[in-house]
Amino acid sequence: MFSIIIPTKDRQALEKRAIESVLAQTYKDWELLISDASGDDHLLDYVRTLKEDPIGRYDIKYYHSRELPHVRRRQLTEVAQGEILAYLDSDDYWLPQKLKEHHQVHQEHPEVGLTWDHFKNIDHGQLAKNQAPQPLISGIHQPPRIFTVMTQNLWNPFFLHMSSLVAKKSAVMATGGFPNTPFCDGYLAGQIGRQYPVYYLDKLLTYVDISAQKRLSNQRWPRPEYWWVGLRVTFRYPKVLLPGLYRYFFTHGRKAYLTKHLPFIKREIRSSNSETLNGTN
Repeated sequence: MFSIIIPTKDRQALEKRAIESVLAQTYKDWELLISDASGDDHLLDYVRTLKEDPIGRYDIKYYHSRELPHVRRRQLTEVAQGEILAYLDSDDYWLPQKLKEHHQVHQEHPEVGLTWDHFKNIDHGQLAKNQAPQPLISGIHQPPRIFTVMTQNLWNPFFLHMSSLVAKKSAVMATGGFPNTPFCDGYLAGQIGRQYPVYYLDKLLTYVDISAQKRLSNQRWPRPEYWWVGLRVTFRYPKVLLPGLYRYFFTHGRKAYLTKHLPFIKREIRSSNSETLNGTN
């Protein structure tokens, strides 16, 4: 059984889209765990209507918590009843065959601790222009090499995303539980990839809405605690993280991202390399 974990806050339009993408899954053996940090009961009322549906009989559990998203994911991971955990941000949504495809991989490769699929960014309903290929080919990847690849790409926003990750609960708990850190997607993949084979499923099964306002992935870099987490990991694994850190800061796409979200860096980047910001080399 899958345990699907969704943390949310004030997503009245988007969270219903995410939940409906779960209800539309062709693989039906799942439970849905929702942790809501909103200040009203609009989502609770919606969940009640779903649970009262005599046809669907959906297994949905609702929790209210004011904690940060990564803390709520950790809480829901601990109470999940399923053998396999699937994480979904309330801004994003899945294609109907998502769980079926991942279930098939876990059935064929029971040794695998983590799977993830290809995802695409969407911006206001359209495919975003900023897309990039995965650094890995489709199939199974063995530790410890996969840990090196993952940590080198920890700063790469296109490598993986929380909404594309599916993990065995036994592997998550055996490697320290869900990461109690804002870098939860990279940490989770890295800690499992050190001890377990992982599988990249090169199929488009997830859409990530980068246009959503106030989503965690759009806000994490300006906050000092996220910088501190990144520096701690970099100092712990410098040989594998520093190349990824360099690519993160010194590529055109990442500079554009930083100038959008970190205005106080904008002047320094412009003065040092105005041609890159203008899209010319």
